[in-house]
Amino acid sequence: MGNLRAALDFAAAIRKDMGEEALEELSNRQLEKRVKRALHGGRIRYDMLDPEKVPLTRAQELAIWLDRRAWGRLVKKRKVWFLSIGIVLVLVIVVVPVVVTMIGFSY
Repeated sequence: MGNLRAALDFAAAIRKDMGEEALEELSNRQLEKRVKRALHGGRIRYDMLDPEKVPLTRAQELAIWLDRRAWGRLVKKRKVWFLSIGIVLVLVIVVVPVVVTMIGFSY
């Protein structure tokens, strides 16, 4: 979606939520406060028309997010390899220095 289309959709949503007459009477500062309050911390969410694509849990939302990225699809496809590499890294970074230190104290 282009920036201009997103801006127009955003403006239409604000007008629908706040009403036409209310927007004309507010000052810029009051309007800014109402928009920030309506955004719930600056997040904009679009209505998803396809109910099958609406994530129900955080895990499903993460899966959708990963599917949209090439590296994310690679991670999902090769997750056993990435898990194995992670375990090896933890062993090398944490366990090996501890063992070497313990062996050094035993002499």
